[in-house]
Amino acid sequence: MVVVGNSIQKRFVVIEIKTVQALDGVWNDDALVLFKHSTQCGRSAQVYEEVRNFKAEHPEVRIHLVKVIEARPVSNEVERRTGVRHESPQVLILKSGAVVWHEAHLRVTAGALAEHLGYGR
Repeated sequence: MVVVGNSIQKRFVVIEIKTVQALDGVWNDDALVLFKHSTQCGRSAQVYEEVRNFKAEHPEVRIHLVKVIEARPVSNEVERRTGVRHESPQVLILKSGAVVWHEAHLRVTAGALAEHLGYGR
């Protein structure tokens, strides 16, 4: 939580994955949400807002961020491990290391995330 003036706002917190070793540390989590984001792409900025909206409604969900330009080896490793062709922006949901859902570009919405993470809409 962040106090701004007299109001309290939920802070948008994601866990950035910068190294393949950090990816190893979360890979077999029960539920892993990976958001592959390009800091150079307007479309990715739009999707970032969708992810932000989802996170505001579901702060308990841990979202792991891979900045695809800054962490190219991590992005490549995600593609290698999953067999899912790289696109950005892109979200992958994994359970125990297996992809259960993935989507890219403007099809990544707060509603789609909620639906595929079991929150319905």
